Amino acid sequence: MVSVSVSAVGRPIALAKDLPTTLEFPGKAAENVTISDLKQALAAKFPKFYPSRQKLTLKGEKKALTDEATLKDAGIVDGDELSAKDLGPQASWTTVFVVEYIGPLIIHPLVYHFPNIFYGGPVQHSLLQRYVYAMVMLHFLKREYETLFVHRFSHGTMPFAYIFRKFVISAEPVCHSNPKTESALHPALHITIFWVVLP
Repeated sequence: MVSVSVSAVGRPIALAKDLPTTLEFPGKAAENVTISDLKQALAAKFPKFYPSRQKLTLKGEKKALTDEATLKDAGIVDGDELSAKDLGPQASWTTVFVVEYIGPLIIHPLVYHFPNIFYGGPVQHSLLQRYVYAMVMLHFLKREYETLFVHRFSHGTMPFAYIFRKFVISAEPVCHSNPKTESALHPALHITIFWVVLP
């Protein structure tokens, strides 16, 4: 049997008020128990403190222990103490990127097609602005497709608080009527630059 005690690092964890606690794994040795098993056992005692919210470290250290590592690999022996930290609410990476890329797909059309609301009057969009608007929309549609059907993420989650960091981006260069945004360069050159710089 292997047992490990877990205590809160710093201030008490609201979702796991009864820490410190001891996690026991009867009939198992340190080489058969992973950090993920510890997190699952901790979540069994404190259901709201789910595994992706947990950061487990060796006592007195800051580096998080990886889920795949066994206790033996991490240098943990029977009776050792670990520190736990609450990472806060987590969101899956797929959710994060879907929300981030949906922002421009909503904001750009609103600003582009309803200039009376944002600029107080009609806007005559230049040829360049129409090309750029189309490229921006295609770019973010492509990103949504990749997020849903192509990418696999190495980390399961990220802090929920970061989810809106790219939701709002400026639509001013695409949507506002400004002769200074025009250029003598051919629109095909602008499109080429757009595809090289933004992927």
